Amino acid sequence: MSDPDQIPCKEFFNLAIRVAVLREGLTLTDTAVRAGIPRTTFYDRLHGLKAWSIEQLCKIADVLFDNGFDDLAEAAKEEARRVGASV
Repeated sequence: MSDPDQIPCKEFFNLAIRVAVLREGLTLTDTAVRAGIPRTTFYDRLHGLKAWSIEQLCKIADVLFDNGFDDLAEAAKEEARRVGASV
């Protein structure tokens, strides 16, 4: 098994976003539209092809979390803890 500390941080944000989308009962496309991010841009970042900008993460967080980016960052930390990465 690979070392959890070698997993890129963006992967934990991607996991947190996917979990929140499911929790909110949205689709990935709905989330992209509500965040005002083009669907292809959203999917490229969610699949790790390109990096998220802070602005994009903040827009997504405002759609999915009560306290915006702070909650998204906390959810990403929780995903990291689940796989044993140090945070």
